[in-house]
Amino acid sequence: MNRGPRDDRSGQPGVGHRSLTTTLSRWAAAAGAFLIGYGIHATGSLALPLSLTAVVFLLGIALIRTAPETRDQELPA
Repeated sequence: MNRGPRDDRSGQPGVGHRSLTTTLSRWAAAAGAFLIGYGIHATGSLALPLSLTAVVFLLGIALIRTAPETRDQELPA
């Protein structure tokens, strides 16, 4: 699958941070998968570890309110 030129070579300011945040989010997702597995092993149940994953989504819902409104604004390319 051709994804075009790499972002970090495009010459646009700040694109190197995109690859960094993508890498960090993938590491966090992998750590989360292992932590859920450990939680299931430690508690012997699916209920508590999977219920605790809802905390991440609740945190996201809370943080989205701090994002700037972009309606009727030109977005960066």
